Amino acid sequence: MSEDGLLTGADDSASIAEGSADIFASVPREVRFSNDGNDKLARFKDNNTLLATSYLEQEKMNSGRVNMLTDESTDEDVSAFYQKLPEKYRAPDTAEGYGQLEGENVPESDKAYFSVMTNAALANNMPPDAFNGLMKAHTEYMNAKITSDTNMTEEALQKEWVGDYDKNIEIVERVFREAPEGVDGTAFKSWFNSVGGGRNEVAMKAMLAIGKSTLDDNYVEGDRVPEKLDDYKPQYTSSPEMYRNGDDEESVKGRAWHTKQGFVY
Repeated sequence: MSEDGLLTGADDSASIAEGSADIFASVPREVRFSNDGNDKLARFKDNNTLLATSYLEQEKMNSGRVNMLTDESTDEDVSAFYQKLPEKYRAPDTAEGYGQLEGENVPESDKAYFSVMTNAALANNMPPDAFNGLMKAHTEYMNAKITSDTNMTEEALQKEWVGDYDKNIEIVERVFREAPEGVDGTAFKSWFNSVGGGRNEVAMKAMLAIGKSTLDDNYVEGDRVPEKLDDYKPQYTSSPEMYRNGDDEESVKGRAWHTKQGFVY
């Protein structure tokens, strides 16, 4: 070829005659030779020292690059691609790299949920900042939904229970403070919360029914029943059905008196 210092064709790769001086002897072997033993500089003529070393520098730079991902990329390609990204933009090595739930007495259900989410984030190569942003958005959405649902339930119950709303809420709360016999109050409340708690209208009505049927009424203002009914007689002593319904004091006392007489409501 007429131009010195350019890459030669395949036929020129052995242009250095046997016994000629190896001008690339100073190049480290691990840099000069490929893994299969091929001399990367054999393609250069003996007067192309500058071009040869530039070639090695370029190859060194290229060795740190990875191909862009395509639909045909393998799992190894994907892993190599993300590993070359700056730490801020790549997934941690383990799910623990996303952090832990803070606070004391974190419910086991919350821990299980967080574990599922961190493992899913890791499997999808999600950086910690992106994961934290997603979890924050999810938490804000759920909190807003809980507030909205609670307000809707409260509004519906206030309309249905009219003047008895505060009293009925106290009865519901009593169910957890003084759980029915044989029931673990903490476990009972956990179950109640799992079905929506105070934002579940049906659950609230169920708790009210339990409270009225299993607990003494003398804990609720307006439903106070004397511990001793010996001195009390209802107006309708022969008509227990008159007291079947109603949450006013007279109805409550009347039911208690007739129940003591043996009548079953």
